[in-house]
Amino acid sequence: MLKREERALQQAIANLERAQKYLLSERVLVCIRQSYASTTLHFTNAQGEICYSIDKHIGSDLTGLHQAINDLRRLLEPKP
Repeated sequence: MLKREERALQQAIANLERAQKYLLSERVLVCIRQSYASTTLHFTNAQGEICYSIDKHIGSDLTGLHQAINDLRRLLEPKP
């Protein structure tokens, strides 16, 4: 791998990690829209949208972000 390619991968990892840190922050709530509220876990925002908070660590497509970071890190690991 060329040095400039390695630097590009390192920059990509840094950007992904920054996004991951933001999404995983306790201040950030990730939710999906629902057509109707069916449990007490649903909430309605000021615009009248019904939402349901999702787990940011498991069971959602956000896990692809964690996996992508790990995959890119493995590409940069020294080869035996």
